[in-house]
Amino acid sequence: YDAPGVTARAGVDVSSYQGVVDWPAVKAAGADFAMLRVGFRGYGTGRLVLDSSFRKNIEGARAAGLQVGVYFFSQAVNEKEAIEEARMCVQYVQGYQVDMPIFIDLEDVWDPDDGSGGRANNLSVSQRTSVARAFCDTVLSGGYKAGIYASYYYMLDQMHIGQLEGNNYIRMASYAD
Repeated sequence: YDAPGVTARAGVDVSSYQGVVDWPAVKAAGADFAMLRVGFRGYGTGRLVLDSSFRKNIEGARAAGLQVGVYFFSQAVNEKEAIEEARMCVQYVQGYQVDMPIFIDLEDVWDPDDGSGGRANNLSVSQRTSVARAFCDTVLSGGYKAGIYASYYYMLDQMHIGQLEGNNYIRMASYAD
């Protein structure tokens, strides 16, 4: 997360998959911020799920002196579902200091057991852009900074990223140098 006058910083991306996190050790290792998963929508069921470690992680990261941002792993297939996801994020961050944006995490998913895809994998570029816009607009209306998180190529190929700039932050995964 860069803003005018802010230099690059080190951070961690944490969800329940990381298990119990030693937040003071994360801070001592040089991290300045933590991006925490609030939850996700089931890629098959479409059910909203709170990350089982979210509360523990946000409290631990804040207590260790880290800045905090959050994200939601989306499988929204329309604007209504994107708004539900954003409202869930806003609901669960209330009462906590959130320094960085609330991001929608957009990516295709595949079930390793049967090869089936996520429910949002086949959205058109326009549909995916509408989903991202609805999420971000809802977060902004809740009084928080909003953003989109995806890989570089996903942003180029799977959405009209130019239509999402402006008040929204961009967090990009890059898997190459």
